[in-house]
Amino acid sequence: MANIYGEYKVSMDAKGRLLVPADFCKQLPETERTRFHVKITKVGSLTLYTETQWAQAEASLARLNPLKAKAMEFKRQFLDGYRTLEVDSANRILIPKNLQDAAGLNKDIVFWAMGDQVEIWDAARKEAYMQSLSEDIELTDDLFS
Repeated sequence: MANIYGEYKVSMDAKGRLLVPADFCKQLPETERTRFHVKITKVGSLTLYTETQWAQAEASLARLNPLKAKAMEFKRQFLDGYRTLEVDSANRILIPKNLQDAAGLNKDIVFWAMGDQVEIWDAARKEAYMQSLSEDIELTDDLFS
């Protein structure tokens, strides 16, 4: 995925459909606009992957040793709530109910693009999360290594 930054606000309809933001799509190659992969995060949101990103994640998962308990625990946690989402003719994706519940998604949604990572947040939950973060984060070299 090309590096994409910013917040894209959308509304989720009663059926759980989200319009994929046009400005977000414009930054993706055409081949990356028809299907996404999504999974639950540990912080109360969903992570959105393009086809290319998901293929890379699958390749990494395939390298895990299935005979190592920790590797399998990681794989189970990583794939918890995983789904493939097809983009419909109206440029929407349907978020399954279990993922809506897991991420606390309501009507107001934010696609939060942070370079090569995109998360889907309930707008109020994202705001509360950002307010809960420490204001004195010290950026050190080890954050960038």
